[in-house]
Amino acid sequence: MKVILSQNILNIGKKYEVKNVSDGYARNFLLPKKLAEIATPNALKNLQTRQRTEKVLTEEKEKLIARSFKKLKDFVLIIKEKANEKNQLFAGIDAERISQELKNNGMKGIDAGFIKLEKPIKKLGEYDITVEKEELKERISLNIKNSKED
Repeated sequence: MKVILSQNILNIGKKYEVKNVSDGYARNFLLPKKLAEIATPNALKNLQTRQRTEKVLTEEKEKLIARSFKKLKDFVLIIKEKANEKNQLFAGIDAERISQELKNNGMKGIDAGFIKLEKPIKKLGEYDITVEKEELKERISLNIKNSKED
């Protein structure tokens, strides 16, 4: 049976590829889990539209990420967080939090997966953080201050 994959499936194919699979596999696994649809002439026509739309969206996202990486050059991110008298943070700062703070500062498209941290930061201070996606790579300075100060 010919099917159009709705997402990447290990050992079968990538999203939007048209594949020949056994009837049982399609009926019992792929179709009920909405991992694929039957490759009817109408579905194949719609596939081209979806591929074009996805390509445009992907290109736009890549441009947004590239613009954000340009803004990262020599950027200093300041995060204020509660800490005890020994400068230990009550809540660690992880890649997800840094990503959110960057988005709040106009760097859209910088996902937490791009931020290279060995472990969450648990102390006040200044840190050099690497932000990397494929060939794009920048370093930012992260300054964690006590929110009780000021």
